[in-house]
Amino acid sequence: MPLRLIAGGLLMVALDLRVDGVDLVPDVIGLVLVAVGLRRLGAGDPVVVLAVRVSAVAAVLSLADLVRVPVVSVVYDVAVAIVPVLIANYLAIRAARAVDVPAERIWLRLRDVVLILGAATLGLGVLARSGPLAQLLFVALLASVVAIVVFMVTLLQHARRPWAVPSGA
Repeated sequence: MPLRLIAGGLLMVALDLRVDGVDLVPDVIGLVLVAVGLRRLGAGDPVVVLAVRVSAVAAVLSLADLVRVPVVSVVYDVAVAIVPVLIANYLAIRAARAVDVPAERIWLRLRDVVLILGAATLGLGVLARSGPLAQLLFVALLASVVAIVVFMVTLLQHARRPWAVPSGA
C-alpha cells in the first residue's frame, strides 16, 4: 500500500541512528521509498511528479549530506521539509475528490502545521546559535518531531481508505 511505503520512508528519514558518525539508516533509502509510494499512488499527477522530483533531489543531496557538506546540508534540509507538505497537499486533494471531508480537513491541517514548523525550524536553525533563539529552535524541533509522528500515524490510519489505494489495485 502506497501510504505505508511513504510512512516507512519518512520514518527512515526521521531516524538518525549513528555509530562512529556512520548513519545506520541512510536517508536515501527512505527517500526512495517515499518516491516509490508516491508514484504508486498517483503517477502522472502534477503534485506527485513534483513531490517525486523533490524526493529524488533530496535523495541525491542526502548522499552528500553523509559527508556533512554545510551548504548541501541546508539545501537538503529544505528539500526534506518540502516533501511532507507536498504529500499532505496531494492527499487532501485525493480525499476531496472522494468527498471524504474529514480526511481532507486533516490533511490540510497537517500540511499547514508541517509547513509552519518546517519553516520555523529551518529559519531558527540558520539564526540561532545561542541564547533565546536556540531555546526556540529546541521547541520548534520538538514540535516538528511530534508533527512528523502524527503525520506518519495518519498515513498509516488512512492507508486503507478507498481514495488512498491506487486505481487498479
